[in-house]
Amino acid sequence: MSIRVTKPALDQEEELRQHVEHFLVAAHELPALDISERIDVVERITSFLAEMLLPHTMTEARLLYPAAARLLHERDDSESVVRDRNAVRELLGRLAEADAEDVGALQESLYALYTLLSSHFWREEALIVKLAAIEDEDRVRHVMDEIAAARRRRFSRRTATVAVAAGAEPARARGLR
Repeated sequence: MSIRVTKPALDQEEELRQHVEHFLVAAHELPALDISERIDVVERITSFLAEMLLPHTMTEARLLYPAAARLLHERDDSESVVRDRNAVRELLGRLAEADAEDVGALQESLYALYTLLSSHFWREEALIVKLAAIEDEDRVRHVMDEIAAARRRRFSRRTATVAVAAGAEPARARGLR
């Protein structure tokens, strides 16, 4: 089978990886930033982790890893994703609670997050490449479609939540679907 069925998942991993690569740049630049700029950097990174990355890992643990285990006839490694997710949450808490004047604590959290997430992405990309080698393209496409649909639903719910929080009336409440 070709990689065309799994390419969107690999592209999404690359997009997330690009965000995480920025953690190194941010950690390196922190000492030169004033307190308000450090706070802005930390807020952007914590928002990315909470709003994008953690929900992404939840979908992986719930859908990708169990389905890949069935298709590949391998052990379900969802538990490693759950451990990574818990470690990210812990580091996210440390980063969010760190004193903006304590550059060392901020850098330590960013470097730890970078290391953890780089390893996570490597494992996940290797799994996706293994899926690309499966000859039953329809079964792999079904799994990839299911994951994409779950991510779209999550995005739709988040968009509706943001709209309600901003005072907009949800489409369902107006009788629209």
